[in-house]
Amino acid sequence: SYKHKKKLSPILNIDGFKNIIFSCEKEKIKIPIIAIGGIRLSDIKLIKSIGIYGVAIASQINEANSPRDSAADFIRQLAK
Repeated sequence: SYKHKKKLSPILNIDGFKNIIFSCEKEKIKIPIIAIGGIRLSDIKLIKSIGIYGVAIASQINEANSPRDSAADFIRQLAK
C-alpha cells in the first residue's frame, strides 16, 4: 500500500484536470494528460469525457479479489 507517501503532489479533482487541459489547449500545447492516483473503475467514464489521454491504475486492481478480473474490467471500460 502507498498510504504513507511523503511529498505528494496536490490532488486534482475533475475540475483540476479540466483546467490543465484547457490551459494546454489555450497555449497550443499538445501533450497527453494522464490521470494517476486513486482512479476507480467508476471514474473512467467521466475522466474520458473531459479529454484525459490515459490513466494509471494500481490500487483498485491490486486490492481486488481477482486482480486479473479487475484489470479486465478497466480495459473494457476504457475501450468504450
